Formats: sequence, C-alpha cells, structure tokens
Amino acid sequence: MELCNRIAQAIGIIPSLLYDEYLAFIASNYGQKIKQLRKFIEFTQNELGQAIRVHRKTIARWEKKQAYPTRENYDILKQFSRDPTA
Repeated sequence: MELCNRIAQAIGIIPSLLYDEYLAFIASNYGQKIKQLRKFIEFTQNELGQAIRVHRKTIARWEKKQAYPTRENYDILKQFSRDPTA
C-alpha cells in the first residue's frame, strides 16, 4: 500500500485509484467492518478465529486496527459476507 501511495503522489493522483479490493479494505475502517461482520454472523472472536484458522487475539487486534489481515484472511472474511441469494 505504501508503494501505491508513493506512486500516486509522484503522478499526482489519489492513492485509492491504484488500490485493488484488498488494499481498499485495508485503507478503510477495516477494524469496524470486521467487527460488524462478526456480529452479523453472530460469532464470538474465538469462533471467527477458529473459522479462519487464526487466534482469537488476532481477531481482536484486527478489530482494534492493531494488525492487518492477510490477503488470504481477507478472502475468507469475504466468503462470510456474501449474500447466498445473489
């Protein structure tokens, strides 16, 4: 993301134009989004951690924006948010 930010600054555009879906998520209020998703699917931090194979404390750090989920974790989180009727 930092590289995208530097490139955008060098060519005079807003960085978000260079972000893919994952980087746009990380640049957003991702902690709140993860917490909202967890509450929506009615999981505890421990249950969500077990579902995506990370420790409960990792989920807590994500929700507090103290750490970023990996792209792989992000892809798994997306699966929980999909509308099954779509």
